[in-house]
Amino acid sequence: MEKINLKNPRKENNSHLDDYDEEKDKELKHTWLLDENEPFIFIGRIKIDQIYHKGKDASFDHVYMESVANQKGKKCIYPDSSSAFSIFLGIKQQSSSFLKNISDGDIVKLEQKKIRYANDKEQEKTGSLYAIRADFCSKNGKITKLTELPAEIWEAFSENYENKKLIEQWVIDNSLSSNKDRIEKQKKKLEDEYLSFETQIKNNELQLNEEIDNKKNEINNLTNKINELDKDKLEKEEKLQSVKLQIEDTLNLSKEILETNKNRLQILSNLGIIEESTLSGLYTFQSERNNSSNHSDVDLLQIVNYIQASIYKNGSLYSKDLIKNFCALLNTHDVILFAGESGIGKTNLVKRFAEAVDGVAKIIPVKPNWTSADDLIGYYNPIEKRYIFTPFLDAIVEANANRNKLYLICLDEMNLARIEYYFADFLSLLEERNSEPEIDLFSSIEEQNAEWNISEQIDKTIENENDVNIENLRRAVYNKLKSKSKIPVPSNVRFIGTLNIDDTTFYLSPKILDRVHIIKFENPLFINSDEITSEIDFDSANQQISVNVQSFFEDLKPYPTYFTNKEDPVIKKLIELSRMLDLIGLGFGARVLSQALLYRDSLSKFGSTDEIFFVNNLIRQKILPRLRLDGADLVSDGSGRQKIKVLNEIVDFLERNFSFDLIKKNNCLIELRNLIARADNGDLQINFWIK
Repeated sequence: MEKINLKNPRKENNSHLDDYDEEKDKELKHTWLLDENEPFIFIGRIKIDQIYHKGKDASFDHVYMESVANQKGKKCIYPDSSSAFSIFLGIKQQSSSFLKNISDGDIVKLEQKKIRYANDKEQEKTGSLYAIRADFCSKNGKITKLTELPAEIWEAFSENYENKKLIEQWVIDNSLSSNKDRIEKQKKKLEDEYLSFETQIKNNELQLNEEIDNKKNEINNLTNKINELDKDKLEKEEKLQSVKLQIEDTLNLSKEILETNKNRLQILSNLGIIEESTLSGLYTFQSERNNSSNHSDVDLLQIVNYIQASIYKNGSLYSKDLIKNFCALLNTHDVILFAGESGIGKTNLVKRFAEAVDGVAKIIPVKPNWTSADDLIGYYNPIEKRYIFTPFLDAIVEANANRNKLYLICLDEMNLARIEYYFADFLSLLEERNSEPEIDLFSSIEEQNAEWNISEQIDKTIENENDVNIENLRRAVYNKLKSKSKIPVPSNVRFIGTLNIDDTTFYLSPKILDRVHIIKFENPLFINSDEITSEIDFDSANQQISVNVQSFFEDLKPYPTYFTNKEDPVIKKLIELSRMLDLIGLGFGARVLSQALLYRDSLSKFGSTDEIFFVNNLIRQKILPRLRLDGADLVSDGSGRQKIKVLNEIVDFLERNFSFDLIKKNNCLIELRNLIARADNGDLQINFWIK
C-alpha cells in the first residue's frame, strides 16, 4: 500500500486534528475488511491513572489486537502504512459510569463506532495519519471486561513470534515483567511468612526446651527431697529401734531392782513408812508399760470423730473443726490458751477431751496473788529441808509416773494474775525441744541433805521406836522419793490455760503472745447447734477405740527452721504481712514462722490440708490477739499515716493473696474488718479482747 503524505489538508482549515473523521473511518474499515456498520474492536490491558472530580482518567496500557474478530488474529494494516503498529494513547472519560466494574490492570475489549484520531505529534511518531486515539465513550461504544485473552491472540502470537509482526516486543516484555514482579512479590511474601513461621517454631522450641528443663529440675529436686526423706525416715527408724532397746533394758533393770528390793520395801510398808498404794503403784508400773501398745496404724480422723461423739455423749457440743484444731495444737507440744467469756465451755473442753482419750485433766486454779514462779512450781524450804510442792508440780510428777496417759494440765483463769510474773520462766523452759525440759527444784547439795535427814531419822527410830520418830522417818523417806533436784517435763504432758475477758483480768504481754496459740471461744448460745450436731458420727461413740498417746500424738521435736523454708510461697506472704504489722509495732519474728511451719504439718495430719484453713487459723490464733492499739497514732515510717490506715492496707493485702471467701465460719478477714469498723465508729481504739 502506498504511504500517504502526513500533511493533513484539514489543518489548513483550522479543523481539530483529533476530531472524528468519517472518511478515515470508511477507509480504515475498508482496509480492515469491516462492514460499514461494524464497530472497531480493540483488546488490551487498561490502566486507570487517577480519579478527578468529574471522572476517571484511563488508558490502554497494552493493546494486544485491533478488530480481531474479522482479521482472525492477524495484525491489521493501516491504509497509509506498510507496517503494523498498535496504539498507546491516553483517553479521558468524563462519565465514570462507562468504566463501572473496570479496575486497573483488567483485560478489556473496547468496541467503537467511530474513532477519534491522534494529533500531529502522534501522527509523526507513528508515521501514519491513521494513528488512533481510542475514545472511551458510552455513546460511541462500549467496554467489556475479559477474564482471559481470546485464543486467536495466543495462536497468532505463537505462529509469528519470530518476525514480531503480531505483538510488539514491549508488550511481551511488559506483560512478562508485570507477571514476574507479581510472582516475585508473592515469592517474597511467602519467604517472609516462612521465615516468620521458622522463627516462631524456633522460639516455641526454645520455650518448650526451657519448660522441659524446668520440669526436669523440679523432678530432680523432688527426687532429692524424697531421697532425703527416705534417709531421714531410715535414721529415725534406727533411732527409734535404739530407743526401744534402751527402754527394754531400762525396764528389765527396773524390774530386777524392784524384785531385789521387794522385801525391803515390804518392811517399810509394814512399818507404815511407805503407803500401800505407793507400793502397789511401783509393782504395777512395769506391767502397765509392758502392756501399752503403740497403734502406729491408727486412723486419726476416725479418732477425731470418736472424740467429738464421746464428748457429745457426755453432754457437751463442740464443732469438728475445733476438735481437729485442738488435736493439731496438742500435737505441736505448744502452750494453748482458750479465751472467752466466763462459763462458755473453755475448761469443760479440757475435761471432756481427757475423758474421751482416757487421759487425765488436771485443773489448777490461778490465784490473783500469784507473783512469781514459786506460786507455780513451789520452792525449797531450807528450815524443813524439803521442797514445798504445788498442785501444778504434783501433776507433772504424776505424769512422769504414768507416761502412757495424756495429761492435760490446765491453768484456769490464768490472767487473774499477771501471767508473765509467774509463768514466763516456765514458758522459756518449754522452748527446749531437743529433749524433755527439766525443772530445777534445788541444788544437788540440798538433795544430799535430804539423804542425810533419812539416815538421821533411821538412827533415831532405831534408838527409840515411837510414833514421833516413825512419822519423821516416814516424811523423810517420802520427801526423798518425791523430791529429786530435777524433775523432767514428760512428753505426755500438754499445758493449757483459760483466759477470761473482763475488767478483773490482765492483758497478755508480747512475750506470752509470741509463744502461745490463742483460741477464742464463741458463746454456745449463739452457735448453730443443729449444724454441729449434723457433723457427729454417732456410730463412733459406740465403738471400742483405745487412744494411745504415743501413737495419737508425735514426740516432742524441734521446730522446723524458718531459714530452710523461706522460699515457701506462704512463708513469703507471712513475712510481708509481718513487715506491714511492724509499721504499727506488732511485727513477729522467726519463732512465729517456725511455730507456723510445725502447726501446718500437724494440721494436715488431722485432715486439714488446704493452705487457706491453716493461714486463717494462724492469723486468728497468732496475729489478731496482738491487736490492741490506738488507730489514731502515726506509723513508724514517717509517712504521716495513721495506724488504722495500715490495718486497712493489711486487709487489702490479705484479700489479694489469700482466698478467704472459702472460709464460711470464723473468718479472720471478717473479724479484722469488724475490729476496724468498731474503731471507725468510735474513738479509733482497736482491741481484739473487747467486743
